[in-house]
Amino acid sequence: MAMSMTSMTSAALSDSRRVNGNKGIQHVLVFTEHEYAIACGALRATAGNYKELPTTSVEVKRMYTVSSARNRGVASALLAALEKWAIELGHTHTCLETGTRQPDAIRLYEKNGYQLIQNYGPYAGMENSKCFMKKL
Repeated sequence: MAMSMTSMTSAALSDSRRVNGNKGIQHVLVFTEHEYAIACGALRATAGNYKELPTTSVEVKRMYTVSSARNRGVASALLAALEKWAIELGHTHTCLETGTRQPDAIRLYEKNGYQLIQNYGPYAGMENSKCFMKKL
């Protein structure tokens, strides 16, 4: 798999710190293959915003892999790279939310050691959401 990875931090993002409608995203990874983006993901520090989560946790946001890159280990590699970056930034846990209608995403997270947790923050009480956490 001949991929390259590009990382962006808050300095490279817009002043509004919004990425696809999500405020507070400061770290983004994009995997490319043959000069085309094939996968992306981001980190957003929780900074104690959710009482249900450790204050040193970081939220994985905007995970996406194009269909032609699926089932090749790209998403797992991206998730591992995001986790490595989170550790370098001093975080101890990653957490995330996905939809109940996303069985491939749920399998990806479970395969990579994520445990189902009670829905947190804005996802509390949402029946169509599943939240996960992993200790790094």
